Order: sequence, then C-alpha cells, then structure tokens
Amino acid sequence: VSTVPDLFMQGSNQNQTGMLGAMARLHLMLQRVDRPVAVKLKRLGISPEFYAVGWVVSMFSQALPLPDVCRVWDGVVASLYRYEVRQQKGQSRALTGGRGVEMDKESPLDYVLCLACAVVLTCREAILSPKADMSVMAQLQQPACLGQCPSVPIDTLVAQAVHMQETFLQQGLASRQQKAKGGRKR
Repeated sequence: VSTVPDLFMQGSNQNQTGMLGAMARLHLMLQRVDRPVAVKLKRLGISPEFYAVGWVVSMFSQALPLPDVCRVWDGVVASLYRYEVRQQKGQSRALTGGRGVEMDKESPLDYVLCLACAVVLTCREAILSPKADMSVMAQLQQPACLGQCPSVPIDTLVAQAVHMQETFLQQGLASRQQKAKGGRKR
C-alpha cells in the first residue's frame, strides 16, 4: 500500500500525483468510457471534485456497508499487487484518456478511479436526462448503488472497474507499441 500516492502532499497538485490530478484522471477515464456523460457533467459544471473526493480518499469506506467495503478493498489490494509486479518487471503501462491521449503513466489509484467511474455510470440516466440540472450532483454524491441498491450489487461494480482498468491498460499498451513502430519507420 506504500505505492498509493499521498494525495494531499503540498505541491503534489502541480502534477498528476495529487488530488486534482486524480480527479482530472477520473474525468479522462469517464470521457473514455462514456463521452456523453462526461460532456453533460462538464456542461452542468459538475466536476469530479464535487462527488468523488470522498470516495477516493476513503477508498469507499464511508460510502458502503462493511461487507461491500471489504470486497472493494480486496480489489484494491489485488490491483496494487498487479501494479507492483508490473513495476518490478519493468512492464508499467500507460492508461489512455479520451482520444487516445495518454494519462502520464499507470497509477496505483487507477482501480479506485475506475470504481468511481462505474459508480458514476449508475447515474447515467439521470445525468443524460433533458431535465438534468445541479440536482444531479446530489445524486452523484449519494448514488443509490452506494448502500442499498439491489439492482447494482457491489460485485457488478467491482467487475466493471476491473474490466475498465484492464481495457485502459491494454489500449495504453497498444498505443505505446504503435508509437514505437511509427518511430522506427522514420
């Protein structure tokens, strides 16, 4: 767990290791997964800082019942282990953002950010509603899935987060390989 960056170190918001960088990364992930949702949230002026900081800082421990928190943290530990193994083997991969833009490099927080992205997508219908306004922010701050929603069990959210993370990593790897091949042709 020592690889998880301290999001509140003075000066860490000047780069992608701080909280603002993590929230920008979440927004890029959301753009990649569901562009209409990301665009609508931006148009409404609802940035991830307004709804996701608590999730990321507590790794969902304040938003979920204890059994669900244990399930999420199992995923966090597994994700950190996979991250450490890739780092040791020199196989760190980049995540890609919207339009193939790389988001610097893989982060140990990516799993938590992908889980936050999956939670946002549970509110997709409300966000994309023609009547959507700032009240959407309240729904994002306390989405039905965080707690007692039987239609979106935590295992489904965890599976979506793992799938997103692996998809982003594969796309980042393919993007880097394509750039490397393009660089050799010159």
